[in-house]
Formats: sequence, structure tokens, C-alpha cells
Amino acid sequence: MVTNFDFILSELAKERPVFNSEADFQFAFSWKLKELSPKIELRLERKEIIKNKEYYFDIVLYNYSMPFIIELKYKTRKTSIIFKNEIFNLTSHSAYGNGRYDFLKDIARIERSTNKGIAIFLTNDYLYWQPSDYGPTMDEKLRIHQGIELHGIYD
Repeated sequence: MVTNFDFILSELAKERPVFNSEADFQFAFSWKLKELSPKIELRLERKEIIKNKEYYFDIVLYNYSMPFIIELKYKTRKTSIIFKNEIFNLTSHSAYGNGRYDFLKDIARIERSTNKGIAIFLTNDYLYWQPSDYGPTMDEKLRIHQGIELHGIYD
């Protein structure tokens, strides 16, 4: 099974450097994964019950003894891009605290499951990945930039 997600993303970026939506990204990622590893079994939007609570996972792979979970986030800055004669009118997902919180919830759901998994955050908006220049903010504990350590439960 292909588990080098950096490779999958780099191969996907050659064909699709931009997506219309998170669902478009999920579909394209799943398609590329299946293309690179045809024997893999995968499911989209798979429901799992964990401690009597329903959770939906974006992609679940089934080629190991245990399922492998993939959660994808796609948050964009408003822009228009033309790629291969297709126009992509991206909207602004500027509620940064909410976007980061949703990503951390994805990570927490994976950690709560009995399965291994990965969460991938794709964005064209530097405000998601760069540290803040401002003093303490309300969403300070939701920062996800390089080198940050996260503690707590996001549910």
C-alpha cells in the first residue's frame, strides 16, 4: 500500500494544484491514491462509532489488519485561478480560529479511534501556517504553524 503521502500530494499537485472545494480535494486525493495503489480498498465519508458517538472520517483505507484514516482540510484565501482552461474562483475561509479548530478536531477524532491515521491541511492562505505577529489572541492555543506543540482535547 502507498503510505508516502508527501509523494501522493506531489504527484497530485502536478495534475491538480488547485481544487474547487474540500470535497473536490478529497475526491482527487482518493483517485490519485487508488491510481498509485490499485489494490487498496478505500471508503469516503466512513462512519465509525467510538464510545457511543458517531464520527465520520473523510477517507478510510483497508489494506492493513486495521483501517487507516485520512482526514483532509482545504481552506482558501479568495482568489481566481485559471488552470488548464478551468476557472477556479476560490472563496475566503478567513475564520482562522474556526478552520484551525476544525483541523484539530479531525486530529482528535483520529486519536480517539483505535486506528492509525493522518490529517492533511491544504491552504493557499499564509495566515494559517505562519505565526501571528500580534500579541496574545483568543485563538492562540489553536495555532498550527511549524514547531508548535499542541496540548488538550479538541472536541
